[in-house]
Amino acid sequence: MILERVEERCLEYLAQTTNPLVSVGVLLEVCQRDEGGRDLDLPVLLDFLRAHAEIDVLDGPTEEERVSPGAFSQAGIEMGPRAILKTRIPAPRDMLGMLAAQIQTMKDVLGKALANTEGEADARTEKLREALLRAEALETKFRQSMRTTEK
Repeated sequence: MILERVEERCLEYLAQTTNPLVSVGVLLEVCQRDEGGRDLDLPVLLDFLRAHAEIDVLDGPTEEERVSPGAFSQAGIEMGPRAILKTRIPAPRDMLGMLAAQIQTMKDVLGKALANTEGEADARTEKLREALLRAEALETKFRQSMRTTEK
């Protein structure tokens, strides 16, 4: 696929999507829909996006980090690299609001998983409880941070 077409498709998609933060995998699928884009692969697209003046690429957690991408994936949250148009980067207060919403989603998923282990007393149940407690502590920090930005 010609890079000009890749650029065009990515910029169009990033400008029109409801959520400004888009999985690079989704952008790859969009580009591969074109006849000439079937050979485009993720590493080439990532290199192109990272070098683009109008796009920021945010990487998700790696396997070496405390919480692996697999843990998020099991919770239904895909954490691969994401792209965003620089013009659509939200203000810090809006970003905090979005992060708070994501924390709430994570708490909901963890709560449901914990409810499914009701009556069990194993290592998995304990890990779920610990993760839920950490999510609640993180939520408290975000609320405090949001109050600080309102002043």
